[in-house]
Amino acid sequence: MAWNRTRDELGILYAQRAPSWTLRLARVSPAGVVLDTRVVASVEAPPIAAALQFSPLTGNYIALWAEPVAGRISGAEVSGNKPNGRPSGSV
Repeated sequence: MAWNRTRDELGILYAQRAPSWTLRLARVSPAGVVLDTRVVASVEAPPIAAALQFSPLTGNYIALWAEPVAGRISGAEVSGNKPNGRPSGSV
C-alpha cells in the first residue's frame, strides 16, 4: 500500500486470479470508496513479494514484485493522476 498525498488516496497492489494471474492496482478514497482498479501486469503465478510506493516527484505509483516461476524481479510505473492509466517502463 502507498498513500498518494497529492490526490488524498491510497494505492493498493494485489494479485488476482481470474482465470489467469494478474497484478492489479486499486485506488481507494479516504472514505473507503474504490476509485478505480487497473491491471499492472500479467504473471504466471502469485508474486512471492510485492511493494508499492508513491512518488510525489512524478505523481506516479512505483510497483515492484518478485515472480517465482520466472525467477525475476519486475516493476512498473503506474499513473497516479489519470483514471485507468496504463503502466509503463520496467526495472
